[in-house]
Amino acid sequence: IAALVQMEMLEAGYATNAEIHCLHHRPGGQRYESIAETSDRIAAAAARTGIGLTLLPVHYQFGGLDRRPLGPGQQRFGTTPDEFASLLDAAEAALRPLPADAGIGVAPHSLRAVGSEALTICAALRPGRPLHMHLAEQIPEIEEVQAAYGRRPVEWLLDNHGPDRRWTLIHITHMTEDETRRLAATGAVAGLCPI
Repeated sequence: IAALVQMEMLEAGYATNAEIHCLHHRPGGQRYESIAETSDRIAAAAARTGIGLTLLPVHYQFGGLDRRPLGPGQQRFGTTPDEFASLLDAAEAALRPLPADAGIGVAPHSLRAVGSEALTICAALRPGRPLHMHLAEQIPEIEEVQAAYGRRPVEWLLDNHGPDRRWTLIHITHMTEDETRRLAATGAVAGLCPI
């Protein structure tokens, strides 16, 4: 399936793929034999199709800002910070057969799914490499962040984690004018998903 998608991307004119993937476990949350099963499959597809690739495995630890456990539909995503570091190492190993421009990045899912301390750990795992994160996607998320941290998501991130050019913030569809100006000054990218 990954090779077919990559082939269709190439036919449409895309030369590279930044692959954000959350699914690290079997349905129900049982572990695959390889912690990087999804990364292995995506990298093998890229070796077959020739598309450029940056793997962005997702760290997803909690079911919400109150640090509740993952719900049944989230069990396939779950990693602790240590498991995520191991996953990242294994995903990077999956890239070895690919051309030298294949790369790795990190994707702490969101402020809802990753605590502040884990976000710091994620940002330090691969310095200088891409970092993708969902932020300010939905009104309930913004309300949850405001209730937990006393600030809106973009404002809180700017004040506490200093995003820069390596950061791509996915969605950020609900920002104030001040947040927009401040974020633009960092060089971080707003990653929009129109489809």
